[in-house]
Amino acid sequence: PQDNKSKNTNTGAGAMTMNLMQEGRKENEVFFAALFRLVQTSCMIGCVATSLATSRFLLSLDPWLDPMGVLLVMDYYALATRREDDIEFLIDLVESDVIKVCHESGDEQFVGHICDMPNWSYSYAFALYRKSLYVDDEVDDESEEDENGNEADGENIDSATNNNDTAKKRSIKQQADDALAAALCRFPFIPRLLLEKNNVNVTTARSFQSDWPAVMGPLEELNYACNTTSVEKVASIFVERSYKLWSGDDVQKWLYEGCQRVIKIGTSAEDAKISGAAVDADEGGSTRGPSLSSSSDAYLPSPSLDRYLKVDPMDYQDSFRRIPVDVNPLDPGVRDAALNFTPNRRRFLRMNHMRQGGRGGNNEGGIDIESIARQQQEMLATLLGAGRDGMAVIDPDLPLAEVFWRSMMPWA
Repeated sequence: PQDNKSKNTNTGAGAMTMNLMQEGRKENEVFFAALFRLVQTSCMIGCVATSLATSRFLLSLDPWLDPMGVLLVMDYYALATRREDDIEFLIDLVESDVIKVCHESGDEQFVGHICDMPNWSYSYAFALYRKSLYVDDEVDDESEEDENGNEADGENIDSATNNNDTAKKRSIKQQADDALAAALCRFPFIPRLLLEKNNVNVTTARSFQSDWPAVMGPLEELNYACNTTSVEKVASIFVERSYKLWSGDDVQKWLYEGCQRVIKIGTSAEDAKISGAAVDADEGGSTRGPSLSSSSDAYLPSPSLDRYLKVDPMDYQDSFRRIPVDVNPLDPGVRDAALNFTPNRRRFLRMNHMRQGGRGGNNEGGIDIESIARQQQEMLATLLGAGRDGMAVIDPDLPLAEVFWRSMMPWA
């Protein structure tokens, strides 16, 4: 592999040059393909952490163009590991604004934010929600320790510490709610896809906890631009990969509350000033993240997503295509070849025909057919091990199913 491409990521005093590996070169194609296959197979066997680590390395080789499209699934790997460090990685990657979605079309160059991708927009909100749960668990554990220690010492619980912990919990939860609101306003069609994939009836089902039919209609009527082909393709890969992460009752309840919140603020631009950025509770600062300034402004999909138009969604599933999709395994033409003996089909060995020798054993040219047939029989016996420990020769001209069955016999 060779480092053979450079990109200037900025201009001015903060300019930085990166040496990137060009996937299009013949020397590098196999290296990129092998790493991508490792990402696929590792996830298939349950090694999601390996898939995440390999995808991070694969992205670092060319984060400018992302030639293997790992940004389409790397957010899923970070969430599927269910490790707090990976959750922090996902949040930091979005808020640092280091990774850009880039696309070159002719003389034009389009650069977008990573949250212009539907999967990262929703996964960022989900990661903040997961983080708020981790903080809840830590605060509960610390409270139990303080109570046990203070009961032994006869002291009261420090109320100032509890207030700080509560403020921290509310801050992270608020960030998650704001990020979800921004994602819903950008891509309001995705909740329906996630819920339907999880077999949730969003058309007629109503309960005391949720009323999805009353939410879906107003949500999908929000003022947003028509979906492009690139947005639909990225969204379909996201739903297919991540729908199980959104199947929990607590997650769907949080999603339902987010949809209600977006619908309520959708009619008032004054109340819709939602910031999806991470806010420091102590300093009041903010970092970069998806934001929604006004629900009355339609979100325009980024043209940079067109770089993913050429990807095949099958490459991001937990399966490999072994036969063409349109082949019917029960088709008589396929089944008969494996189960039925057809005397008129082409033979692998023409021993019977050659033994007959054209009715006389020798043909007109004087060739000894019997001798040739005997030599082929001896060669086949040598290759298959006939005559050793009583093993029998399996005729390859038998039906395929019988050949396979005979090969499983202990005397074969």
